[in-house]
Parts: sequence; C-alpha cells; structure tokens
Amino acid sequence: MLAADDVRFTQRLFLETSERLRAATGTQAKLLTGEQWYGLRLLCSHLHEAIDGLRTLTGTVSPDEVQRLLQGHPEALAAFDTLRAGAETDKLTRMQTFIFKARSSIGSHYDNEAIKRLFGKYSGRYLEGFVTASDVGGLTRFTLTDGLAILLLLDAAGADLPPTITTEAEAGTFRAEVERALQASADEMLPLAGALTTFVDSLAYSLVQQRGYTAVERATIEVPQMLRAAGETGAQP
Repeated sequence: MLAADDVRFTQRLFLETSERLRAATGTQAKLLTGEQWYGLRLLCSHLHEAIDGLRTLTGTVSPDEVQRLLQGHPEALAAFDTLRAGAETDKLTRMQTFIFKARSSIGSHYDNEAIKRLFGKYSGRYLEGFVTASDVGGLTRFTLTDGLAILLLLDAAGADLPPTITTEAEAGTFRAEVERALQASADEMLPLAGALTTFVDSLAYSLVQQRGYTAVERATIEVPQMLRAAGETGAQP
C-alpha cells in the first residue's frame, strides 16, 4: 500500500511538472526539466521497491490465496499476473531492466563509475557548465548535474546519442534517440505502475470487505489545477 501510494504521487508529480514545463522558457525551463526527470527517477525507485514487496508477499502468502481473495476482480487478477512476471524473473534479468538501472545508478543510489564514464564522454558537448542560485529555499538546482542525471537515464534506456549536434541531421538523430529511449522506458514502467495500483487497491478493498468493514463515506477533494490541465492535454507519465 505504501509503494502504491508513492507511485501514484510520483506520477502526479511528473504530470504536474510536465505541464508547468510546457509554458516555461529560459532558466525556468532548465529548472523544470531537472525536476521533471527527477520524477522519472523517483518512479523507478518506488516501482523497484514495489516489485520487491510483491516478492516478499508471494514468498509468505500463497499466490493461490491472493488469487482467491481477488475472485470476481478480473482486472486485479490480470494485474497480479503482470506484477508476478516482473517479480519472479531471475536477478540477472532484472538487472538489465531500465527500472533497475535507473534506481541503482541515479535513483536511490549514485553510481560513481557510471557518472565518471558519462561525464568524460559528454563533457563539453551535452553538459552545460553552470549552476543556479535562488533566494527562495528549494528553488535552486545544479543544472549541470541535472544534465548528467538525464544522460544517465538515457544511457540506462539504451540511447545511442550522436557525438555532436552541429547539423540539423545530428539534431534530428538526437531527438529521435531521446524519444525512442523515453518510449522504451515508458513501455516498461507504465504497465507496472498501472498494475500495481490496480492490484493493491483491489486487494486492500477485498481484505476490508472480508472482515465485514463495509461502511462507505464519500467526500469531495480538490483536483489540482496542473493535474486537471495534464488530463486535458492527455499527458502520460
């Protein structure tokens, strides 16, 4: 439940930051770009821990018992199968996934060797050598290391960036590789994120109902403006 809530909030963070970035320019755009990609790193970390938690669950409670609890909820059963497929792969296979690489090299840990390798490869080309400062706490970012973090994520997604961007053709290759890498990472993360929240919601509700706690209260909550805007534009984390 903790991982599901963290994944939900991280997706919201990514969507709201992406929406703010749409209208940003100059230094503001640079700051928000770093924050947007941080949301991606955070999502990988929470998904990794969620899969680990599911591995613990199925190691202590029979999967058959979980499926019994979810009878009558076909979407939840399908989500459970999706999550188990990720949880039950061998460690070597998991280490090759984007989620594992992003979590282990720049999400929850900082891989000094990877940082050194990519800094040496791209310094002077894709990395801007300046930092920012702000009088308002929490708004300062080191855009130099934001750029490095983005390169680490693209590397984890298998992007093959051109050595320079001096021609329109090289710029087109760069954009295509970034888009391909982002799509590949989304294809890996989004099904797991959706399966996680579907599965955990149904499991939690089923356990509550099983124990006879059936009282329901309805409430109205605020939908933040940026989240509404992201929904209108059809954005996806």
